[in-house]
Amino acid sequence: MDVIRRIAAAIAAVALAAPAAAQAPVQERTYPITGGTGLELYRSIAEKAPNGGGHVAQTSFKLTWKRLFDERGGDCFLVHAKPVLSITQTFPKPGKLDDDMRRRWEKFAAGMRQHEDQHVRMIEEMVKTTEASLVGMSVKDDRTCAKVKRAVSARIDEGYQAHRQRSRAFDKAEMGFGGRMFVMLEDLVNER
Repeated sequence: MDVIRRIAAAIAAVALAAPAAAQAPVQERTYPITGGTGLELYRSIAEKAPNGGGHVAQTSFKLTWKRLFDERGGDCFLVHAKPVLSITQTFPKPGKLDDDMRRRWEKFAAGMRQHEDQHVRMIEEMVKTTEASLVGMSVKDDRTCAKVKRAVSARIDEGYQAHRQRSRAFDKAEMGFGGRMFVMLEDLVNER
């Protein structure tokens, strides 16, 4: 039994010493939209966008945690919690556009990409912050590790909830009246 603990400790030491991935791979998807004017493109987005037209573009993620616990002397310790993160961005993709509309679309698309890339950064920050908050977690008198597992899950959920609030506040600021994305969408839709 002592040999197994030493092996587990050695594996944990290597895992803790290994740097976490700085950035998660981001998969990109598109959905087709049609139209020759900004208003037609916007209407097409409303019909075909992710979440029933609720978002022009979207950044979604899947996050799981590989966790290793160790019981010593009746206490349980989180040896490591390694995040496994995948991120997907979904953007509208118009068909052929005339030169003027293409220039306007490209300006809008660049702003849309900046907005979604900020969501990626916020997701990565949430993962790093959560991972750091888990270091050293332990519970005394927890031979089955059930208590520490619940505590770790609660801490992960706290990180996720904080991220959701931050993400919603960012969207509200960007897309609310006068926000950067609101203005960019107005510029796309309004003929000038």
